[in-house]
Amino acid sequence: MDALDRIDKEEIRDLLGKSWLTHDGMWFYHTYQEVGIEKANKLNKAAIRSLAPIEINRVKKVLGIDREKIVAFEDLKDFILEAMGIPFNINPKISKCIMHEKGACSGNIRVMLND
Repeated sequence: MDALDRIDKEEIRDLLGKSWLTHDGMWFYHTYQEVGIEKANKLNKAAIRSLAPIEINRVKKVLGIDREKIVAFEDLKDFILEAMGIPFNINPKISKCIMHEKGACSGNIRVMLND
C-alpha cells in the first residue's frame, strides 16, 4: 500500500487547498513588497481575469455540465449552487426586466447564509 492509499480524500483536498492558498498569499505578499500595493492589486486582478474562465471550465467538466448550458440566469444559479453549495436570497425578487425601473440592465445579487 503506498502513501496515497493511506490518505483519505478530505486530507488530500485539504493539503492541496492549503498549499494553493499559501502559494497565492506568498505570491501577493512578495509582489506587494517588490512593486507596491497599487501594482500588486492590478497584477492580482489581471491574474484573476485570466484564471476565472479556465477554472469555470474545469468545474463545469468535473460536474458534467455542457459548455453551452449556462445561457440564462437560472442556469447560472444552478451552476453556482452545484459548484459551491452556498445558499442565497435575491431580494427583491426579479420577475421582469429592470431596465425600465432602474435605468440599466444591472444590479446586485447578495449571497447570504440562510438560517
